[in-house]
Amino acid sequence: MDRHYFYQSYYDLLKEICPPDHYEPKKINQVFRWTFNVNQKQNNFKPQYLKNPGRFINKEDKQTCMAMGLSFFDNIEGAENRFNELLQQLGNSIIKELGVNISSGYIEESDGLNGDFGLHGHFTHHAYEPESFHQRFTTIKALI
Repeated sequence: MDRHYFYQSYYDLLKEICPPDHYEPKKINQVFRWTFNVNQKQNNFKPQYLKNPGRFINKEDKQTCMAMGLSFFDNIEGAENRFNELLQQLGNSIIKELGVNISSGYIEESDGLNGDFGLHGHFTHHAYEPESFHQRFTTIKALI
């Protein structure tokens, strides 16, 4: 069966392979993600690209591809530390882009493809349709 990504039409516009060939499906029992309060919950699992596509018009496909995936962390400390770094660098403007809480949940192997774990335990996940993260994630800590 041919799998399609959430927002497949945007992936089709890229010239580079997205996600990269080395991304793999894997079950991860606990992951962390920055999320919004209830009044903005529709943005909790919306890729950065879709929040502001104009921001990526002059970006290379590699950057656009990363922005089309969802950012997760494999540990809460990494999620907190990276958020605080960005808050110091960019100020309160990141709140409307990234959220104000940390939520915890899990990823199934059938959900999509995951990149490698990087700095702070961050990785990018490219989700297949349909995604059910809203039901799987719970807010566990306020960042602000």
